[in-house]
Amino acid sequence: MNNTAKQTEADYWEKIQQQEPLIVIGKCEEAAKQLITLISLTITIYVGVVSFGDVLKQPLAIRPMLLFILLPLPFWLISLILATRVIVPRAYAEKQIQEAYIKVSHVKYAYLQWSYAFLIVSMLVLSAVIVKYLLCVPPPPT
Repeated sequence: MNNTAKQTEADYWEKIQQQEPLIVIGKCEEAAKQLITLISLTITIYVGVVSFGDVLKQPLAIRPMLLFILLPLPFWLISLILATRVIVPRAYAEKQIQEAYIKVSHVKYAYLQWSYAFLIVSMLVLSAVIVKYLLCVPPPPT
């Protein structure tokens, strides 16, 4: 390979390296918006199912025992908060803007990863709640 080709390739990869933080930030923000929509929809459906389901038809004496059905909510809310943190704008110092963008891209990616992790945990908890509800809660009195 001659020097011109090596220099052209080096310039290409340098340009990619400079643009990478901006691309990562954009992709993380787009994924976070989709995650926020998914979590919000999941919470809405779950609260609707619980509100209009047989849970509220149970006798008052056993309703405190049914509080376990609220276990997925904290995980969804934490996931929602973390996903929201991804799309919150950041201020940048003009002198070290490149370093700031690199740092922000790493932080946004970390928030997004944690948000996905809490979403997965919430789905596992939801599965356990559904199983416990189906196995342990008697049918409502007629």
